[in-house]
Amino acid sequence: MSNELSERDQHVIDAVLNNGFRQPQPEVCIAGFPMTFRRIMLGNNNALWAPRGFSRHGKARAWRFKRNHTHGSISAYCSDKTDDPEESLKRLWVRACQKLAEVQCPTTSLTAPASSLRARDPLLDTGITGVSIQQRRCPFSGEFSIFIAVLQRLQAANGDHYSHYECIRNVSAKKFRQNPSSEQADFDEALVTAAMIRFEYNYWITVGARPSEPVTSEWISETTLAQRAWIASHIQPVSLRAIFDRERQAEPALPTPEDRQQLPTNTFSERVPANAIHD
Repeated sequence: MSNELSERDQHVIDAVLNNGFRQPQPEVCIAGFPMTFRRIMLGNNNALWAPRGFSRHGKARAWRFKRNHTHGSISAYCSDKTDDPEESLKRLWVRACQKLAEVQCPTTSLTAPASSLRARDPLLDTGITGVSIQQRRCPFSGEFSIFIAVLQRLQAANGDHYSHYECIRNVSAKKFRQNPSSEQADFDEALVTAAMIRFEYNYWITVGARPSEPVTSEWISETTLAQRAWIASHIQPVSLRAIFDRERQAEPALPTPEDRQQLPTNTFSERVPANAIHD
């Protein structure tokens, strides 16, 4: 990827500048990074619509931009002590877009995760942004299971964005015990499918066409299918046996027959006075 802004990116930057930041802006995409806008109040009932990742420091009269990506983060600052906040926001917008273009591999085109301050569970970490391994226990049967979920940010009819989790495969502890090798192989295959779905979703975000319905395996294009091996190489191995073993070890041990024999037999009579027991 070139470290210069493309003609399309430059057109998007100019369109945002021409619209100004005193009104809502549609979602755009710069160098593979999706950019949405939110309202920031400046005081005296004045507000500007700034891209997400831009924050305002009122006392310092300055704007700050910060964005995490696959290999680290980008940050930039711009003060408006010599002019008004909108003009300084425009300068920072141009500067931030230039910095985004300098990133060789934007997070929207890679399957590697963006940097995060949150600790990742090594047993559940897939190594792919938007593809997670989640665990749950049935409230009725108590059966423990894990499932693969793909996170997507979809666009509602009114233009708002909302999070959607698509379950790709579910594996219970019982099914795994019955045929561990087959279940692990099917799980690995489903994990690759989930990564390809997320990769396809990333493509639509990159071209500025956020989906309004969940991307499924039926959406996967020939271009994405051709990159299957490359996508699969980014997946961290996930061991079902290790996950189920850890959960089993964490379960409280059931009392053995010897333990039950040692339980006190006169607990009830000691706790309840004799004259309180009626026929």
